[in-house]
Amino acid sequence: KPARERLVRLLFERYGVTAVFVGHQAVLALYAQGLISGLAVDSGEGCTTAVPVVEGYLQNHAVRRMDLAGAQVTEVLMKLLQRRGYALARSADLDTVRRIKEGLGYVAVDTALEHRLATETTTLERSLELPDGTVLRLGAERFEAPEALF
Repeated sequence: KPARERLVRLLFERYGVTAVFVGHQAVLALYAQGLISGLAVDSGEGCTTAVPVVEGYLQNHAVRRMDLAGAQVTEVLMKLLQRRGYALARSADLDTVRRIKEGLGYVAVDTALEHRLATETTTLERSLELPDGTVLRLGAERFEAPEALF
């Protein structure tokens, strides 16, 4: 709280700001969507947090934190690619796999449909050339890796 007070004082006194609203990230995320109630889920590299908000008020007693997030999704994608036969060195290629996850990965709304598309068509397939010239072809891995979150 003292840090917020110093921030607001600085904004008013030094920068001449006339009004300030300091709110929790989850509440502000819902406001940005035009909502005042909902569940804000924030998944970063190290943890995922679920924050319920009712009528604009954060429900502190119901906030849940899970140590499953982006780093684990990257690990799952690495294993899926290795299982597919790509020789990826654990430490050297971790950054490459992270970039693949961030650029080509997605969460499927209907995983059964996505699996059908991945096995019966090439609609979902994307190719990516690595710096060493190796071409990676990704299909179902694009949505299977993020499934670890669910």
